[in-house]
Amino acid sequence: MQINRTLALILLAVAVIVFGSALLTYNTGANWHDVTYHGNGGFTDDGRDVTYSNGGYADDCEFVREGFVFIGWNTEADGSGRSYDAGSVVVMDVPLTLHAQWAPSD
Repeated sequence: MQINRTLALILLAVAVIVFGSALLTYNTGANWHDVTYHGNGGFTDDGRDVTYSNGGYADDCEFVREGFVFIGWNTEADGSGRSYDAGSVVVMDVPLTLHAQWAPSD
């Protein structure tokens, strides 16, 4: 009986680890890696054209570009890559670079 109880406890612990980890991954929706943000023609208040963060969400835009409005982030400077809205979940398994995307202001 002792072997069966020990085996049951081990299996329970493994299930909690495996399913708990899967649940955590599902809830956060992201792995935590470094994200580099390029202004893509925009600059921060202190003149930087690159900022850094780590986390699983696309940051709000700190960049300003005269005559343009920020419309989102993209993995490619020309907008041909994967697009992300500010605040959206960014799922990645390696460090990521996001480029500000701009539209002319009216």
